[in-house]
Amino acid sequence: MGTARAVLTGHPPRVALFVMLALLLGACKGLRVEQLMPQVRVEAVRLSDADVEGGRVRVLLSLHNPNPVPLRAERYDYRLRLAGVPVASGSSATRIDLPAKGEQTLAMDIDFRWQQLAEGLQAMLRGRRIEYALDGHLEIQPFRVPFSASGRLDLTR
Repeated sequence: MGTARAVLTGHPPRVALFVMLALLLGACKGLRVEQLMPQVRVEAVRLSDADVEGGRVRVLLSLHNPNPVPLRAERYDYRLRLAGVPVASGSSATRIDLPAKGEQTLAMDIDFRWQQLAEGLQAMLRGRRIEYALDGHLEIQPFRVPFSASGRLDLTR
């Protein structure tokens, strides 16, 4: 008596491939990574330079990436008010790589003119301090993260 042997050659049946693909795609669905919004904190605002025409304010921003993947900061915009008067605004392209679960510092120098503060200048000079308010956004893809700070700048430097 003879025996029959079936030999499978070639590709596995298409049904098996579709089942394997469906299982693989279903498993990947659970691996979806959602990014958390980075944090931007104003660490310091100080008058770094001043003369009879104007001055420069140095701002230090602390950037924190809570994500398990690195992110990149692409640009920022800002508005600076001294004694309630808008004195500077602008934007700048920047490239700062934020490591996964890490921090980075961004230094911004903002120039202004005293002439813009003509009305309150005498009162400010008598007190040797000036109120400031700073706000802006930092673009850390895919987020637009706001930052703000207010306080007093010491003019005795």
